[in-house]
Amino acid sequence: MNKRVFVIVLIVLTSVILSWVNGFFYRFNIITAKCDIANNNLYYVHVGDLIVYPIEMNKISKKYGFKNISYGCTVSEFELNGIEDYNDELIEFLNIKNGLDWKNKYNKDLDSLINLYK
Repeated sequence: MNKRVFVIVLIVLTSVILSWVNGFFYRFNIITAKCDIANNNLYYVHVGDLIVYPIEMNKISKKYGFKNISYGCTVSEFELNGIEDYNDELIEFLNIKNGLDWKNKYNKDLDSLINLYK
């Protein structure tokens, strides 16, 4: 009986630690990406300083079906893992929705916007 309890506790602790490391306890992770995709409420999460505010970037990204969010500069490794998984899932969905060349067009439009701010 004690061995069984130990194994169960070990499995639960391992699951919690793996969930934490993969960012499951933060807003942005692969699970919330799937939920946001299902609800058609898509965000691309930026970490660090941005040249252009997300509100300006949204004028371009709106035609591709997503909004931009600036998460800030202070991010833990675990939050970053979740954000990367979230963004990867989003891009995979947008590749299907908009075609594989959408990101090149978006970046070109974004570069034009950035040049306006220089």
